[in-house]
Amino acid sequence: MELLEFQYNLNRKWQKKIQKSCWIAFLIILCVELVVFFSYLGFGAIKEGGILSYLLIRIVFPSGLNFTSLCATRWFIRSEKFSVEKKNYAVCLNILIICAVTATAHNYYYVIWMAPSVALFYSTLFNNHKVLTVTYIGAIFSTLISMTVNMVEGEFSVLTNVIYCIITIGIFSFSYFTSGIIIKHHIKQLVYTHQELKKQQMLIEQLDIEPMTRLYNRKAFDRNIREVIDHCQKPKDSTNKNFWLFILDLDYFKQVNDTYGHLNGDKVLLSVASALKDIIGKYGKVYRYGGEEFAILTDSLTEDKTQELAEMIRTQVACLKFDFDQEKQITISIGIAPCRNNYISEKWIDIADAALYLAKRNGRNQVRIIM
Repeated sequence: MELLEFQYNLNRKWQKKIQKSCWIAFLIILCVELVVFFSYLGFGAIKEGGILSYLLIRIVFPSGLNFTSLCATRWFIRSEKFSVEKKNYAVCLNILIICAVTATAHNYYYVIWMAPSVALFYSTLFNNHKVLTVTYIGAIFSTLISMTVNMVEGEFSVLTNVIYCIITIGIFSFSYFTSGIIIKHHIKQLVYTHQELKKQQMLIEQLDIEPMTRLYNRKAFDRNIREVIDHCQKPKDSTNKNFWLFILDLDYFKQVNDTYGHLNGDKVLLSVASALKDIIGKYGKVYRYGGEEFAILTDSLTEDKTQELAEMIRTQVACLKFDFDQEKQITISIGIAPCRNNYISEKWIDIADAALYLAKRNGRNQVRIIM
């Protein structure tokens, strides 16, 4: 896994967690607003003619705006049309909107003006200075809006508003530079973590590799076939694709060892292993199943594509040339079976083995599929 992909995977996880916390924050803010409203109403702090105005300005409008922002962001991060980086912007903008709307709707509490600083610290989780800078500019803009609204409402003097605005922007600026330092530290940690993870993955993969042919070994096969069967239990699309198991066996391989020696037998195995890897490539994984037997687990493919790959393997193995005998032809028999949602690994292997036995019984150097 490359560093960028590793970071994007982390970003996706944070997007979901932050979005969840935004919904919780929205509900808490709404509850607090309702409690404050009923408290004011009980103490007679709201004049009778101003109840509807208070509800609209302090509760309905800000809550409606926050709810719309949350729904829009939820759709945005679930859409496949947008990049991970754009979704990072959307999530940070959503936090900023909730904080800014809350600060503006309740601007007479100066401490709430600083709510957008929460968005600044959340933006550090994406390790992107551009996202942080956009959030910082948005936080300043929201403070200017809060100050303007407060001036229009005439709650406090112009001088008081300006002083609190300067203090708030100063706190945002401090938060911005602090967050920038945090991002630099996060990036260093991210690079280190990614490097360590790659080392671990390489070590794990080496445990799954058969030393001579450099194919995956039987241990890896046993684990992967269970994973594929688990995947087969999930609902399929309507493309008629399936996962396929190939069991392959070199024909009369014992004669090669007896006639040309085991070292030359190993050369044959290496050449066949290389051919299998080249042909299968991105379509699946190739395993040293045991002795002169190989196995292949493919990704979701159509039956036609599966037969095409099998025939390519059969013909290319038959075309291999060896320095110990230029005239010697090696052939391979192939048995194939698709995965079914009621299979266990032993049953799937038995069916592919039966297909292989059918190919050998009917003359070898051929492909047989049991559906």
